Parts: sequence; C-alpha cells; structure tokens
Amino acid sequence: MKEMTVRERLLTAYSGGIPDKVPFGAYHWSVCYKKYGCFCWMHELKLAREYGWDVHIRLNTVVKPDHIFSNYVYNVGSSPTEQYHNFYEDLGDVNITLKIKRKEKVTYVERLIETPAGPLKDVTEHPIPGTGYGWLPNPKRLEPLIKGKEDIERIKYLLNPKPFKNRLEDAKEIIKYVGENGLVITTLYSPLDYLLGEAMDQTQLLTLYYDDRNLFEELIRIFQDFALRSVEPYLEIGVKIPLMGWIYASPSYGWSPVIWEQTLFPLLKEQVDFVHSYGAYALFYDDGKMKKTLPFLKKAGIDCVETLTPPPVGDVTLLEAREIMGSKTCLKGGLDSIGVLQKGDKDFIGQEVERLIREGSEGGSYILFNSATISWETPLENVQAYVKAAHKYREKYRPK
Repeated sequence: MKEMTVRERLLTAYSGGIPDKVPFGAYHWSVCYKKYGCFCWMHELKLAREYGWDVHIRLNTVVKPDHIFSNYVYNVGSSPTEQYHNFYEDLGDVNITLKIKRKEKVTYVERLIETPAGPLKDVTEHPIPGTGYGWLPNPKRLEPLIKGKEDIERIKYLLNPKPFKNRLEDAKEIIKYVGENGLVITTLYSPLDYLLGEAMDQTQLLTLYYDDRNLFEELIRIFQDFALRSVEPYLEIGVKIPLMGWIYASPSYGWSPVIWEQTLFPLLKEQVDFVHSYGAYALFYDDGKMKKTLPFLKKAGIDCVETLTPPPVGDVTLLEAREIMGSKTCLKGGLDSIGVLQKGDKDFIGQEVERLIREGSEGGSYILFNSATISWETPLENVQAYVKAAHKYREKYRPK
C-alpha cells in the first residue's frame, strides 16, 4: 500500500476504510502551550511536524465569548478552537451588564441580560487558574440562566444563527494552508453541550425531564436547531468531519437509557443524517462511560466513536467496543490519559500503545488517541514515550 498523506490517512480511517498505517495523535494543547507558549493552529502544525503525528485542526462553531457559557474570564491564550473566534461578537437588540467580583481563589461573574422579550440573569463562579483541579477548572453555575417558561423567548436572542462571513473566509484559508498535512474538522455539539447544559443547573435539567417534559423538549429543540444552523456553513465549504460533542448527554452526566431511547437518540439520529447529507462523516465524542450508548450510536449510523475511555474512569475496552459497533465503524481513543499517559512509566506506556494498536485495528479501522486532554501534570518525557511507541508499533502492525 502506498504511503498516504495525513489527510488521506485520517479520512480513510473515518470512512471505515483501512489506511496505510494506524493514524495517531492526542488532545495536546497543554503540551503545545508548554513548548511554545501558545496553542494556536499554526503551533499545532509545528508540534505535529516535531512529533510526526496525524494532526486535527478544529474550527469551533461556538464563538468566544459564548453568551450561554458566560466564558468572559480566564480564556487561556489562543487555541485551535478559538483561532479566529477570540473577539467579542455583538448581539443585536441585547445589552449585557457584567458585575465581576474577585475573591482569593474564585471570581464571581453576575450578568444581567436585557432582551426585547425580557431580562435574563445568571451568576457564575470561576476558579482562578492553578487553584483547583486541572489546568483550568470548570466554572460553577450558582444561578442558572434559564429558570422557567418565561425565559424561552428571551434565550433565543443569545443564539446568533450563522458565523460572520470573515470567519468562513478564514476557515477556507486555514483549510488551504493545512492542505494534506492535517485534517481540518469542525464541531457539532449536542443541544446540551455548552448550550442548554450551561443555561440550566445540572440537577434542574435532569429533573425537568420528569417535572415538565413539554418545557424540556421545547428547550432542547431550540438548541438542537441552533447547533445544526451553526455547523451548516462549515459543511457547505467542505469540512468533512464534525466532532459531535455529547459529553453533557452522557450516562456519566446522569441520563438514563430510557431518556436516551425516548429523547436523545432521535436528536442524535437527526444530527447524523444532517452530516451525511453533506457527504461528511459523523465523529461522536464522549469522554465518560459509553457502553450503554454504543448500541444507540450504531443504530444512528455514527461513522467513528471516541474516546472509549477504559475502566475505571470509563466502562468499555476496545475489544468490547468492536464487538458492539462491528467492522464498519472506526474506533478512536482508548489510551487512558491519567492512568497511563500521566502516571505510567515509559515501559508501561509502550506496552499499552502496542496493545491498543493491535486490538484496535483488528476487524476495522482505528485511530490511536488519548481519552481526554493531556493533563498539565503529564511529563513531556511521557508524551515523547507515547510518540516513539506509536511510530514503532504502527509500523509493526501495518495492514498487509
């Protein structure tokens, strides 16, 4: 088999074909930042040249700031999801008043949002970077943005339907620049991820399904339509892979198989059919427990599933995933970012990489990837051990 370009290799795997060798990469932004002080898409390409892995350049459909997410503070630098989104996007007919109060370890952000349909208000607690778990701890919602039916019409004013024209022009230039040296992808979030799941408290959202099913379905429909409108321009210019983030819809979040069958599966199927209508491939992302949702993903026609986080954080192995999904679905992930990549020694990392490449590529296509973003605490020596092992074993287990 002839040597493929990075773009050819990844697209072949995502389409269910067999590439010249197993593609590999990582969610690597902390590494990029450590090495270069920046993790923009150009530094991603630089890191890919250094490590020789198959890089994805991601164009995010959620703008910065995301008016639902309230991410006005502690956006760390430029990133691949923000490369041309890191400016303020104004909203027509909406005024936002911010009150920001700094404490020792957290910053409180209170927003009063005036819309033509009435006011919205929320309060968010943002941990100061370096004071809690992880590189940039998640914010905590103290007062949700959506509190009841009266907020339905108001929330619509925060959802801009399409990206600015200059964003799409930039996207075309990025695609042209990256060429065959990487794969430019975009995002298609579930109606919960960074959307309805940020506008309401988690417990409030989970119980709303039972307390007021009609309101739950009306809200989720609004955000589903917004998610589809947001990704459509990127599919129209030829982006072939939308990363479908469904973390907030995961069983790890609290959603039951019954809710998945009755409500979430039809939304997922709608997104998959939408993606396929543009000749693109649907990449499903969940870094939590996936075993119970894999049958739904197969039924929906998902082309690739990730991150397949192994126990104890996740609940499925590559062999189990292959048995459920069959040979036509690409598997991606399986490398434990904490237990192996952060805490393992070089020998253990090598053993796990060999096992994953061998098992993952049996009976179908496979992309070696880590189960979540490489943690800030992961030694660079471990990342280099991963890269070295991946190159070694993807040569050893090349398709015949």
